[in-house]
Amino acid sequence: MRKFSLVLTTGMLVSLPALSACGSSGTTSTPPTTTATTHAATNTAAAGDPCANAINAIKAKVTRPEVTAIDATGACTLITLHSTLTDNDFGTAVTICEAAATVGYVGDTNSVAVTGASGKELAVGVKGAPCIGEP
Repeated sequence: MRKFSLVLTTGMLVSLPALSACGSSGTTSTPPTTTATTHAATNTAAAGDPCANAINAIKAKVTRPEVTAIDATGACTLITLHSTLTDNDFGTAVTICEAAATVGYVGDTNSVAVTGASGKELAVGVKGAPCIGEP
């Protein structure tokens, strides 16, 4: 039995067994991939973009110069704000996350994250809960 790993936005790692049919068909299974739509923080998302409502609402609300780009991952369930923050600037990351969360939970969007310049996730919020910093 093969196992696939799934990394959740809170940094937890979950192992899932892969289900396979009996027999020797010789085929292998690959885990599904997600897509990301990246937008520069100064541009608005195109009207045809399925994540446009959430991204444009966040861009209008979060005008901090530290934010350099915004991603929508999957079916717009996660919106990530990329920034120039250092890996220990959790306070600013939480402030940015909270601002994005006030307008960002549109459609299927249920979580918002802020990453630093190194790519490390510094803050995360989920719909119905406050954003938290991640040391």
